[in-house]
Amino acid sequence: PQSSDLHSDITAVTKAGKCDYTLVQTNFTQLEVMCKASWEQLKVLERAEEKRKGGKGENRKGKHDDGSLAAECSLRHRLPKILKECEERLKVLRAVHRRVINRFHSFLFFLGYSRVMVRDTKAEDFCRTISNFSLEYRSTRQAIILQRERQKAGTESPGPNTPVCGRRCQQTPSQDSDEQRKLEEALRAPETVARLDVTLPRNRRRLADIKGSFSRSL
Repeated sequence: PQSSDLHSDITAVTKAGKCDYTLVQTNFTQLEVMCKASWEQLKVLERAEEKRKGGKGENRKGKHDDGSLAAECSLRHRLPKILKECEERLKVLRAVHRRVINRFHSFLFFLGYSRVMVRDTKAEDFCRTISNFSLEYRSTRQAIILQRERQKAGTESPGPNTPVCGRRCQQTPSQDSDEQRKLEEALRAPETVARLDVTLPRNRRRLADIKGSFSRSL
């Protein structure tokens, strides 16, 4: 295969499969409830502080030093700003979460999922399935590449027990060169020249006829 291993290309999907989006939604709801309760507690503190200032303001001045009063007042004045920033961040996070889920549902519709399947399919389960498939694809791809490399190495260098290697081992380089030279000489020889080969068996009847005709001529 000439493609990549796929698993290294979808690291974001693998990370997304480790996140529980249902738990994220629950955490958003809990944070909003806690932020609202913090506002209520801040209002209670402000009302209690107003009552203290109205009834026992002068008595508290003699009991507490100026440093503790300044620290308490600064923290109380910063609490509304902190809670407001928390509310803004929660709104941004919830908007991002809603947009991600909407895009995920749009992607499922693009793949051909029905509305019921889209509603029942969780983002973390879908991403985990894709990640597991990429792992299986990578392992299978590595096995195929290793098998092809072994086959290629086997065709290039056959083992000593194979017939091809046995024939090659039996023939020496000198024998190969002699056979090649004889073959080239036979191909270069003209067809009109008839050569007698003493190694070939001859017909005895034909040889006797030749001898008889030679004796009669004498």
